[in-house]
Amino acid sequence: MGIVGAVDYQAETGAIMVVFDRRLPDPAQRLELSVVHPTIPNRDQVVTLTAVDDASYAGRIDPLSDARWKLTLQPEQGDWRISGRLPLPGNGRSSLD
Repeated sequence: MGIVGAVDYQAETGAIMVVFDRRLPDPAQRLELSVVHPTIPNRDQVVTLTAVDDASYAGRIDPLSDARWKLTLQPEQGDWRISGRLPLPGNGRSSLD
């Protein structure tokens, strides 16, 4: 499908936004973002992101500790999935593909 997105995480507020490089082929109202700690499973989170427009989704997560977090994003029905890493500390930005 060639879906590519950019993640922006604001540590101060817990706000997280995903912006796609183009409109999704079948836009969902909500997407599920899994945020997985590399070594400590009880720090993992799953958050629902809601549509801001046809190419942007936003939500909030609990504060993340310093780690190289694995991110997996998919619609609730699981038709596709993209993933990436969010290294913290850092600028709070990463790509998903």
